[in-house]
Amino acid sequence: VEESEACGSTNVEHALEATTVMVCNHSESLHDDGEGKDGKDKDAKGKDAKGKQQVGGKPAPTKESDLPRGSWWLVSEDQGSSGHKVEVMINGVAVKTVESGGRQIIFDISPYLHTGTNVITFRNQGADTPGGAALEIMIGTGSIVGNKVSTDRPKLIYKRNSASVGGSSDDSKTLVID
Repeated sequence: VEESEACGSTNVEHALEATTVMVCNHSESLHDDGEGKDGKDKDAKGKDAKGKQQVGGKPAPTKESDLPRGSWWLVSEDQGSSGHKVEVMINGVAVKTVESGGRQIIFDISPYLHTGTNVITFRNQGADTPGGAALEIMIGTGSIVGNKVSTDRPKLIYKRNSASVGGSSDDSKTLVID
């Protein structure tokens, strides 16, 4: 599973212990078949067979992951926040940007993680005076069965709200995977 954004009518069950999210059927395939949107082969760095960089592709991991795809997830939940923009970096690679007012993000981050110590950086790039309710970014284990992603209790939760300091700042956390 590569990436999916939940639809407006998505059925979301959120509890402290687990989250179950319906994965929408977008025009992009849920499985990475090594092809770009145009059907041409691409390599791990997003280049096509002729070596040209594909625009708009996902960032390549810094090293080969030893974790199974679909085993670690980033899930966002916006409860009515405003003015927040957070870039999520894993082991130095920017993998996803989460913004206030945006659609829920459900993203397989397994290719960016590895066994051992991983550094997750949440880079706030939001307004100087953020407002509204909370914006949460949760990282944890999970699986996909059919068209549902089920996550276990999050291992990391990053939360921004109106009391959060605005402007640019980084918050790095260590995630150790056995």
